Amino acid sequence: ALSDKKYMSERYNKEKLLNAFIYFYKYNSLIIRDDEFLKMIDMSDKTDTELKEFVNKKT
Repeated sequence: ALSDKKYMSERYNKEKLLNAFIYFYKYNSLIIRDDEFLKMIDMSDKTDTELKEFVNKKT
C-alpha cells in the first residue's frame, strides 16, 4: 500500500508533469493537446500559442 501511495503521488506530481510537457515540446515541437493532462498542470485554458510561449520562457 505504501509503494502504491508513493507511485500515485509521483505519477501525478505537477512539477514532473510540467517538466515532461516542456521536454516533449522541446524535442518534438508539438503541443500535447490532452484536456486531462492540461488540467493536471493547470493549463487547460491556454491556447497553443500561450503554451508555446510558456515553454520558451522555461527553456
